[in-house]
Amino acid sequence: MFTDNKTLQFLQALLKAHGVRHLVISPGSRNAPLARSVEQDDHFQCYSVVDERSAAYYALGIALQTGEPVALSCTIATASCNYLPAVVEAFHRGIPLILLTGDSNPYLVGQLESQMIDQSNTFSNFVKKSVWLPVVRTREDEWYCQRLINEALLASSHHGSGPVHIRVPIVDHFTDFTTAQLPPVKTIFRIDRDASAAIWEEKAALLRSKKKILVVYGQGRPASPQLKAAVEKFCSATGAVVIKEHTANISPQHAIPASLAMEGLTEKSFEPFAPEIVISVGGNYVSSLKALLRSRYGQYHHWLVNDSGEPVDTFKSLDSVFECPLQHFFEYFATHASQAPPDTAYLEMWMARRAATRYPDVEFSNVTAIKAFLERIPSDSILNLSILNSARIAQFWEIPDTVETYSNLGAYGIDGCLSTFLGQASATSKLCFLIIGDLSFFYDMNALSLRNIGSHVRILLINNFGGGEFHLSFGKAALPNIDQHTAAAHTNTAKAWAEDNGFQYYSAHKQCDLDTILPEFVSPSQDRPMFLEVFTHMENDAQAIQTMFEANRAQDGMTKAWDTAKSAAKSLLGNKAYDSIRRKMGKN
Repeated sequence: MFTDNKTLQFLQALLKAHGVRHLVISPGSRNAPLARSVEQDDHFQCYSVVDERSAAYYALGIALQTGEPVALSCTIATASCNYLPAVVEAFHRGIPLILLTGDSNPYLVGQLESQMIDQSNTFSNFVKKSVWLPVVRTREDEWYCQRLINEALLASSHHGSGPVHIRVPIVDHFTDFTTAQLPPVKTIFRIDRDASAAIWEEKAALLRSKKKILVVYGQGRPASPQLKAAVEKFCSATGAVVIKEHTANISPQHAIPASLAMEGLTEKSFEPFAPEIVISVGGNYVSSLKALLRSRYGQYHHWLVNDSGEPVDTFKSLDSVFECPLQHFFEYFATHASQAPPDTAYLEMWMARRAATRYPDVEFSNVTAIKAFLERIPSDSILNLSILNSARIAQFWEIPDTVETYSNLGAYGIDGCLSTFLGQASATSKLCFLIIGDLSFFYDMNALSLRNIGSHVRILLINNFGGGEFHLSFGKAALPNIDQHTAAAHTNTAKAWAEDNGFQYYSAHKQCDLDTILPEFVSPSQDRPMFLEVFTHMENDAQAIQTMFEANRAQDGMTKAWDTAKSAAKSLLGNKAYDSIRRKMGKN
């Protein structure tokens, strides 16, 4: 029988899943439940060494001889400190020791709890990774605990071997041992280009067996022609659908913009679109797809492809990290996972959803201003999007494939959008456009006085006199005083500052103003940078976005006959483009 402690159950199961067989145990009360549990498990070879300093060196010796990772388990307090000399040796020699140090309730650090020391930095300079497991009580705790254990065990052999540290909190060390079988765990595996052909073929076989393959393409630099061709080939071979935003900077034929088509889906109406395999690449994005996939975590395979091999479990369903260039991944599986012919039903379902997108009439607002501008944005230009509404609304509308789009979505901070844009503009002669909100602009307004701002710079400021995002998220009904602090209402305008810094300044208070100014704003034949300030109102802007969402809210359980889906897809793409996709997939 095994311990009833869920944290320890996950730890024991994942040690097994990652092939850790040797476990050196020093006596103590806080690690007693783990010791007793692994004693009952034939997978482990256990060794008893009383002195922790000696135990760590003993484990080092086993690892040297076997070439395998070796785990060590000790109790709380200074016991873990005695591991340090051997850990230093292991670090400098690249020997994979798995340190399992006992701990108590994490809430009691620094509260005069007996034997409770802060282990945060005990091994900080000499381990490849250190994690502190949660006390597992909820489903969220279960996911987080397994994720941390996977991350630590993967790190022990990533880009060279070395020790890792796992802090194991035991709130009650007098646990029962009534569990007959360890729970199923989610094991994350790393697969690189040098992995065995059998492993790659196993993944190819899984792809061949699935009909709903979704590629989530996050923020990235413009894709090379070779990468774009590889993605196209992969989708044609497997029937996969690409969900992307403008900041992905790639537009394969099989791509569905993650805009209103996505925002209108509820958890219920998402069910017909739910994937069997998600392949994620690139950086962050702003659509609600992340929340929709998280709502179904554990119900599909998630593969992450990146050069670093670092596990990023965005959707809480990660099981494989492919450490390789994107082009290699897509080219390999386009050849080895090809379905003959691939099923196009999943693509047709998404195209139908996209074709059904509604664009209701809304009053003059940030929505109509951004729409009017994006309808006129020139090809081969550069577009920067500030965060929140600027980035969100821009996804509602199509733009030319040749427009490069960027946004500070990495940390998603308000503070440097203008400076980032101007820095990028200084390194190119292309027309450069920025859509930015007033709080973000005034936060970073000093950047407008920088040198080297060329005549190819265009700034579109949506000034609704505060943080309109908060009116969308909360509204005055929930927060009657929302404008005082949360939305930070103000009466500032950028006119004087823009003109003082040599910009040609324009303003628009209604749609006809905008329509008059925009042709000149997007024209390259100007002798100085241009600044267009569009004045709207926070409440109107929030209502306009809400209207867009509501118009595209899918009915729960939404499905359509395939004839209707095909008709909608043809209407969207045109007969020629639609038939081209069908031919590439081997369909009539």
